[in-house]
Amino acid sequence: MAWSYTIDKESHLVTTTAWGTLTADQVLEHQQKLQNDPAFDPDFSQLADFTLVVLMQMDAKTVMELSDLVVFSAKSRRAFIADNPFHYGMARMFAAFHKLSGQDQIQVFTTRDEALQWLNVTR
Repeated sequence: MAWSYTIDKESHLVTTTAWGTLTADQVLEHQQKLQNDPAFDPDFSQLADFTLVVLMQMDAKTVMELSDLVVFSAKSRRAFIADNPFHYGMARMFAAFHKLSGQDQIQVFTTRDEALQWLNVTR
């Protein structure tokens, strides 16, 4: 996977874009870089776009393990965009596992407009 992120302090929004093949190691690398970024605030919201991901190389157990890692605060809203049915399902699984840990502010959408509307971000 290649990925990038931007932090918009004014909008309190982290925008993550991933493309290519997505692995657990790459997700962990992203989380670590984000946590170490001095501009990052765990209370910011996140827009994570997976529409350019071609292949997700992880299983349900891996998704569950990744969902246990907390980078954003419980009050942070996180919107994932996935238009591929399998990727959408994996993102929903991540959100469901994450909810078990008490963080239920993750929603999965198929379009950017829906995600931005839920995050209450205007662009």
